Amino acid sequence: MVRGSLSAFFVLILFGSVAHAQFSIYGTAAVTDYGHTFNGGSLTIYSGNVGYGGGVSYMFPSDRRLRFGVDYRGYVTPATQGGNTGVLSFRVGLVPRRAPFRPYFVIGPGYASAKTPGVAGSQSIDVAVLGLGGGLDIPVARHLDLRVIEVESTESITSTKKAGTASLGGGVVVHF
Repeated sequence: MVRGSLSAFFVLILFGSVAHAQFSIYGTAAVTDYGHTFNGGSLTIYSGNVGYGGGVSYMFPSDRRLRFGVDYRGYVTPATQGGNTGVLSFRVGLVPRRAPFRPYFVIGPGYASAKTPGVAGSQSIDVAVLGLGGGLDIPVARHLDLRVIEVESTESITSTKKAGTASLGGGVVVHF
């Protein structure tokens, strides 16, 4: 009963504020690095693979230049040395008055799954991570931005087995 009431409350807040808020979806392509380690050793990094992903973001209603919101993103690198990640982040964006660009910063918890080719067969390491990233969007139409650069990294928060990622890419953002 309480869970249903809380869900209804959040849905009402979301739809009640959509008129002044901004909901966006995006897709990206990137060059990615995945790494892993066992028992506290140094990370084995596999670099230069192509990955793709996307996500959704919701910016809270505000007339200020500095805006806050939430973002969920997921990425997949299908290469033998790839993996996938998913991160739910707190998002801070800047909407400059005169400059035609929108820088942003994201930080939050998530997961990473890094493939481990050649280590006891092809397996994967699944760990909880802290994700950190940022980028620059340039508006090209009323509801469309070009994500000219996006830099991201995740690092596991466990000590026995670790995985980490890094990516550099770009893409497209559609605003509703």
